[in-house]
Amino acid sequence: MVPLSIAKGVFFVLVTSILLLLALRAVPSREGGAQLAWLGNLANGMRSERWTNWLAYPAVLALVAGALALRQFLMGPELGAHPMLILFMLPIILGACMGGIGPGLLATVLSVLAVDLMVEPHLHAAQTPWHSKVQLLFLALNGLAVSLLCEMLRQALERVALHRALLDAVVSSTSDAVFVKDVQGRYLLVNQAALAFVGKTSGEVIGKDDRDVFDEETARELIIQDRLIMQSGRVQTHEEHLALQNGERMVFLVTKGPVYNHEGLLGGLFGISRDITRQKQAENQLRDSEAMLQQAQQLAGIGSWSWDLVDDRQSWSPEAYRLFGLTEKSGPPGYPAMRRYFDADGWAQLSEAVERCKLVGMGYECDVELLRADGESRWLTMRAKPGGTRREPSSACTAPCRTSPSASGWRCRSKPANPACNWWRKPPATVSGIGICAAARCTALPLLRGDRHPARR
Repeated sequence: MVPLSIAKGVFFVLVTSILLLLALRAVPSREGGAQLAWLGNLANGMRSERWTNWLAYPAVLALVAGALALRQFLMGPELGAHPMLILFMLPIILGACMGGIGPGLLATVLSVLAVDLMVEPHLHAAQTPWHSKVQLLFLALNGLAVSLLCEMLRQALERVALHRALLDAVVSSTSDAVFVKDVQGRYLLVNQAALAFVGKTSGEVIGKDDRDVFDEETARELIIQDRLIMQSGRVQTHEEHLALQNGERMVFLVTKGPVYNHEGLLGGLFGISRDITRQKQAENQLRDSEAMLQQAQQLAGIGSWSWDLVDDRQSWSPEAYRLFGLTEKSGPPGYPAMRRYFDADGWAQLSEAVERCKLVGMGYECDVELLRADGESRWLTMRAKPGGTRREPSSACTAPCRTSPSASGWRCRSKPANPACNWWRKPPATVSGIGICAAARCTALPLLRGDRHPARR
């Protein structure tokens, strides 16, 4: 009987220690499933602020007293020599779970003292069998081990709670949709932004897959994409066009990647989605506007251009290339290279206007003869306006400064209507302008017919 009692004590200590070690590693998530709800409730109770130190110690006293009363009720006075140590493990475990190492050690000490004093002869007495002393020693060691393990578990739960709070703060405060799925495609985590996009509650999404959130075709595409990403093992960023169950179509810029557990095994998929529906609509409208502008320039024979004076970069519209007889592949020619496309008089007038615009920020308009790259000669109306660093006149200055060709170049024909108006000009950062094929002007002049200069025929 003595070896059997010792074996039972050792087995109880080992089993209790193993279970507590497993509890340290098996801290569940809030949505870990109904089968782990009891462990989640235990973890929440252990780190609950209700069990403060002053409340845990009276609870330990009551539990030890209850264990003593239960022993007396079960054993009776005639069986007082049997310690029934197993009964005192309950107050030790509960005390350690409620308050950590302090209440756990208190429950251990009280249990050892109570059993020692209640048993006749006392367990510390010399005539007490050695196996009874070993049992009492194992009770003390078991209580110490349980108290230490529970304290470690409490600290681990506090760290998990801190990390969860930080994660919740980041995930809940972002306007992007954040979600996590398991390997079967079921949602494990969804933030409020994602729920707002799909118009569902957390209970309607958690534990469900895409077929319960989106229409059948969209869900099928998402499931295939998620499987490919998990198989690739790489984080990918792409656009997703989703059709919600209410019929609304949205575009998201999505970053997805696999999630691995602590053993390095695939555990699921994470995703961060940003709604770019309005951005895509704006891009489509911009493309339509650019297409309409190019068509309007082609119909009107107007080519636009822009010149960044700081970086010396030019950009031309497609119609500007056509007016000069160039291709877009060649790129816009530099300012000095523009000279070969004009005759001497036209270049002198145009270059003087350009230099004045660069120096003092004054716009210009002039008619010049263009010598196209294919040999044709045309007349163009060149207009330009400076931009960037320039102080505009006040609203009282209503009369514009008009320029007209003359023998000495370009001069200002009129002045501001308000003599008190000061025109403070600084060198501009950019110059933008247009070139207009002067076909109407050509038909009005006796020496010109159409777009071609008679001298070049």
